[in-house]
Amino acid sequence: MNDAVIVMLLVSLEELARLRTEDQKLTLDAIESTFNNNPFLEHVRDRDVDSTNQPLIIEHSDSFLKLFDSDGSKEKGRPSSSNIVSDWFGDLIGNDEAIRRVTENSIEKIRMIIGGTGSSADSSWEEPFLDVGVLRFPDFENPYIQVYYIQFTAWAECRKPHVLGRKTRRSGVKGEYHLREYKPGEKLIEGLREEMIKVAVKEAERLIQDLEKTPAP
Repeated sequence: MNDAVIVMLLVSLEELARLRTEDQKLTLDAIESTFNNNPFLEHVRDRDVDSTNQPLIIEHSDSFLKLFDSDGSKEKGRPSSSNIVSDWFGDLIGNDEAIRRVTENSIEKIRMIIGGTGSSADSSWEEPFLDVGVLRFPDFENPYIQVYYIQFTAWAECRKPHVLGRKTRRSGVKGEYHLREYKPGEKLIEGLREEMIKVAVKEAERLIQDLEKTPAP
């Protein structure tokens, strides 16, 4: 990485540490506001992503539940549950393999959620089951700081008629996916004295080494 990227990395780590010291939650809004107000970081706005595609909604019936039990293997011409979920997930997240690895366990959980709902009359619930932010540091191939925010919310409802009729059951998942990218504010960094850049680079390297030594949770 060049010096400008390393200085940007140092500044971003210091800003995040300051937010933590002030007991602020590291939400997307807080990080975006902080980074946008720092002249060493330049927001690449044309690479922003704000994806909130249509919720995945399943109208349940005995035949559909059978489809989910068999995963579609015996239902020719009908998509399997895995394909339904994978297609919806891909439309929301896109092809970013790094984020797919972070959220890979969610695909199976989504499949389980939409596979059934409670049997009680007139019941419903909604609950977030994934709410995560990801900070991706720059490397040689991708010299940007990337800030991701992903949230999945599951819901289910059951409505039983008061007279003769069929009980209605629905369940599904809502999703949000946001991305912000930052590059070095190179004009300002270029104006720094060489000695200051060397100090910043040395400090950034120390912070990176400390992060590498920190055991995974």
